[in-house]
Amino acid sequence: MEFSGPMVRHGSNVRGLALHELSDVITLVVETLAEDLPGHLRLEAMRIIRLDLVRDFTDIGDASAILTALARLPSTGRYRQETHSRPGAPTHVQTLTRGIPRRWRANGYDKVHEQDELAVRRQEARGQRPHMAKPSHLRWEVQLLHRTMRTLRAEHGNLVEGSSQLLGDIAAAYFERSEFNKSFNGGATVLVELMRELSETREGKRHAQTIAAYYVAEISGAEMQSHNTVDTARRLLRDRGRTVADLIRSPGAPARLDFSTGRLEEPS
Repeated sequence: MEFSGPMVRHGSNVRGLALHELSDVITLVVETLAEDLPGHLRLEAMRIIRLDLVRDFTDIGDASAILTALARLPSTGRYRQETHSRPGAPTHVQTLTRGIPRRWRANGYDKVHEQDELAVRRQEARGQRPHMAKPSHLRWEVQLLHRTMRTLRAEHGNLVEGSSQLLGDIAAAYFERSEFNKSFNGGATVLVELMRELSETREGKRHAQTIAAYYVAEISGAEMQSHNTVDTARRLLRDRGRTVADLIRSPGAPARLDFSTGRLEEPS
């Protein structure tokens, strides 16, 4: 049996379940199941073989840019890593996954984009949908799988009946183990940010190609055949208050996701 604690408690999983609510939600699910299946449920034989713990980060800017930056950092090799990008935008990481098969799996994903995808599939208008994720919302979650749950039970006993502090400490430990706590460059180059902005529309994509061609020619010293392309690229940059020199500047200071605050912080 698998269920979502936030869906049971709140009817939505936009907000994670508070750790102190976990025991009550599991009790409610088990009691409901016992009523629906009288005589078929052996409560003493039930075991929790997977537990998902989450941490939400809000007011952090572009969640996809943060995930992209984290995905590019060197790995210690102690886990497997996978990335999933947005359709039609291979440089925009939507989900970053790290873990060890059958032990644990940590996911970081853009919660707002996930909700938008759900709305499209349900053919709902964004403004009419309740329980919306806040703009700029990155969710990190760790799925503690069977082997890890067995180890944790041996060390701590019944996790659900344990303190919320214990569960919080376990989540924080896996946040660090999955290396989502690493410092990264807090902003992409101006060129990358500009390409992202322009790629939102069909006309913008054409402008992005023009600016990119001009940029490559400028930094390589190659002479462009079309003066019209040069003039157009310069105009597009000027309209946005930019020059070609700006395109290689990185606007972001080093930053990291702070588990304790749920915010983006400068590394100490």
